[in-house]
This record gives sequence, structure tokens and C-alpha cells, in this order.
Amino acid sequence: MGMRGCLPRTHCMKGHLYTPETTLYCKEGWKTCRICKYAAVAAYRLRPGIAKKRADKERVRQKDPLVKRRVFDVNRFKFYKLTPEAYKEMVRKQDGKCAICGIDFSDLKRKPCVDHNHYCCPTERTCGKCIRGIICGNCNHGLGHFKDNKDSLKAAVDYLESYEGTERIPAKEFEYFNRKKGVKYAYGGPSLKDAEYLKK
Repeated sequence: MGMRGCLPRTHCMKGHLYTPETTLYCKEGWKTCRICKYAAVAAYRLRPGIAKKRADKERVRQKDPLVKRRVFDVNRFKFYKLTPEAYKEMVRKQDGKCAICGIDFSDLKRKPCVDHNHYCCPTERTCGKCIRGIICGNCNHGLGHFKDNKDSLKAAVDYLESYEGTERIPAKEFEYFNRKKGVKYAYGGPSLKDAEYLKK
């Protein structure tokens, strides 16, 4: 009987098998069931008093701009070690514009992004020393899709330069839907070649 208590457990108290996917380890080294843990947390959040408190907090967070700003400041320091004063100073040095495309931050619908060197800190949390600048969301997504690869970005520039002959007419001067081709030109209108084709 004494030796039986020393054997490692294979199932939790509710009968769930311990596997790498269903096992959580505490700081002390004890293991617990992930299924039971998540079920307990979900049940706790559904309690009447807790659910109402969470709903009230979320309601205040959505309506109060000061709470929104405080949440952004806390998350910015949590992930980038960037204080509100340091963030404002970086925005001031960039004249309130994106460091890449130059768009004014006041024209954005969402908050600008803090860009950092992913080779230094590949995860979301950074050391705070590899921050490069403040950029808009589009530029941030672009760098992310190119994976901060300079060669890929240069190849993209070369690719765009190879099509410099197909300039586009401004959309205000030439907006139309080509029924024959079944194409709707949205941004800059059709190319010059297509414009000559339509004039015939």
C-alpha cells in the first residue's frame, strides 16, 4: 500500500487522462488537469455576481475614454516597456505621422502600432530596447507579411518599378465599371492602355 501512493497519477480526480495536451504544470511542479481547470474558470465567470461585475467593467471601459487610454498605456508598458511619456515623445519626434508612409495618426481609425525588431524579441513581449518607431497598422501588417526581410522588400520595389509604364489615371477623372471585361476599377482607375481601348 505504501508503494502505491508513490506511483505517478495517470488520471485526474474526475477521470481525465493526463496527456501533454490536457496537463498543466504549476510553478511548484504539481500537475493539474487542463480540462477541469478551464471548466472551473468558466463556471466561476458564470456566477451571477462575477458575470455582472465583468459586464459593468466592460461597459465602463467601452464608454469612458480615460479608461480606454489607461488600458492602452498599461498594455503598451506590459508588452513594450514603453511609458506614456516615452510614447508621446516618440510620436512628437515623428511629428504625429507614421515613420514609413507618413500618414497622420489623427486620420487613423485605430491606434498606431509600436514596431520593434523581431530578431531581438520574436514574441509579443519585448525587452524595450529594440523598439524602432511608431507606424500605422497597414505598414505594420506589411512588415509582418514580409517578415522584416530586406531582400523581399527590395524585390517588391523592383517588381513595382518594372511596371512603371502602366500608370493609372486618377479615379476622379476616370471612374467606371467595364462590363465587357467584367472588371470594376476601384483605386486609381484603369491603366492608360485600357483607357485608349475604351475610347475607340
